[in-house]
Amino acid sequence: MTTGLDHNSPIKKQITLQTGELLGLQEDLTSNMKQFKVYKEALAPGRRASRTHYHTQKEEFIFVLKGDLVLYHANKEIHLAAGMSACLPPGQDHSHVLMNKSSAVAEVLLVFPQVSDDDIVYQD
Repeated sequence: MTTGLDHNSPIKKQITLQTGELLGLQEDLTSNMKQFKVYKEALAPGRRASRTHYHTQKEEFIFVLKGDLVLYHANKEIHLAAGMSACLPPGQDHSHVLMNKSSAVAEVLLVFPQVSDDDIVYQD
């Protein structure tokens, strides 16, 4: 039976900064989608998902699947536990970084539209 769905195995990659800092283990769950991206990311204790940044055009949706995370957003510390989510609009006022300050691995879904004219501005 043909469903019309094109399912690819997730593309996994370990994110590492030029400084050698290991970030999360990321899986692209929508490698062949054209309008939005969904990433599943596992963050080990003490790791962050990215550098502190904001997007100039695109929104970002975060959903915690497992564990406890801290979202630093607009100079505030927000605790996110499994089942909680956050919506981040574009713009400098919405600079953010997601960190695992717990002693267990946390998993998160990151969802955002594919926006060709979006710039990511890193602040650290």
